[in-house]
Amino acid sequence: MEELLYHYTGQNGFLGIIENKNIWASNIHYLNDSKEFIHAIDETKTMIWHRKKDQGNGNLVALYEKIESRLSGISKINIFIVSLTEEGDLLSQWRGYCSNGPGYSIGFSKAEIYNLTNLQNFAFKPCIYDWQQQRQVIDAPLKRAEELVLGAVSNAPNIIDNAVNRFISEFVHIAPLLKHRAFSEEKEWRLVSGPVLCTDSRWKTRAGRSTIVPYIEFNLVANDGSTPIRAIVVGPGLDKELAAGAISSFLTKKGIEKWCVTFSQVPYRTA
Repeated sequence: MEELLYHYTGQNGFLGIIENKNIWASNIHYLNDSKEFIHAIDETKTMIWHRKKDQGNGNLVALYEKIESRLSGISKINIFIVSLTEEGDLLSQWRGYCSNGPGYSIGFSKAEIYNLTNLQNFAFKPCIYDWQQQRQVIDAPLKRAEELVLGAVSNAPNIIDNAVNRFISEFVHIAPLLKHRAFSEEKEWRLVSGPVLCTDSRWKTRAGRSTIVPYIEFNLVANDGSTPIRAIVVGPGLDKELAAGAISSFLTKKGIEKWCVTFSQVPYRTA
């Protein structure tokens, strides 16, 4: 059976995703919990502090200090996120994304989403909620940076800068995956872009609840013209018969070939 991941959205978002066959990746600093990325930076600095305080190797001390400086400098780096979840009918998600009106949960083929990331410079991984595991995934690139410095000959040029750059390039894909354990029921997966400059042609803005929000588009069309859309879960409170008919007609007209429509079993009213 094909494994699906779901994206919750309101009515306008649903129409836009199906119509345009893309999904908007929002700037990480404009997500509901904008402190996630900063939290990862702060925890990494704490790990480095413990490494540095009793360190007698001057090259490693220099490495740690440069990493700390770079971490401070990337606190506002522009990385873009698409959130998906293993759960297609979850009360907290309906409340969070569809509280002001009709909502839908769009099910995507996990395997086909993964194939699309290779073409668009996105990483695609599950979020990590356990703190011990979070420490491990931060520790791994730190160790690789340390090994690069320790394994170099004493006069190797730019070795510390190279090690720092290697660590940062890994960190920017790790940090957006670290979430507080209170959100673990969501079983979230994330599409994570590389850094994107505001001069990049992909950079766009949309209206948010309190400010305009930067975003880039993640294309859902494969080289053969197919899309990974497999299921639509109609949110709580909607007229099932009317919704099913309208959605079926819309998907067919837009050339979506493989799909099914189901209905939320959550007893929740949006209005």
